[in-house]
Amino acid sequence: MHFAVYCTDNENTFELRNKHRVEHREYLNTQLHRIFFSGPLLADDGILQIGSLFILSVDGRAEAQDFLDHEPYSNAGIFASVKIIRMRKGRFQPGNLCEEQEAPLSFNPFDGKAGSKSQ
Repeated sequence: MHFAVYCTDNENTFELRNKHRVEHREYLNTQLHRIFFSGPLLADDGILQIGSLFILSVDGRAEAQDFLDHEPYSNAGIFASVKIIRMRKGRFQPGNLCEEQEAPLSFNPFDGKAGSKSQ
């Protein structure tokens, strides 16, 4: 079954995200068997990260909660709120996916040069 894990960030957590981004990505790489889709939620500017969305394919809510309990951004206090919502597949059009690159490991979205500190 699928669960959407919708996480919104506390304000002013971009530095905390940068600090834990490597650990976060490493954790996600160990969870590929559970992740159907994941990515950061962005402000309309397309730069400022304001949350995270995980669509998990798991056996139940307890497994979705276990995923979240070990997620580095969650443990670092980045998320202000989290909703775990069971869902089912409706329309699925993988051909409509746009190609985007991952965010750099470290950047300040307020300096006007996002991505300039890529590691």
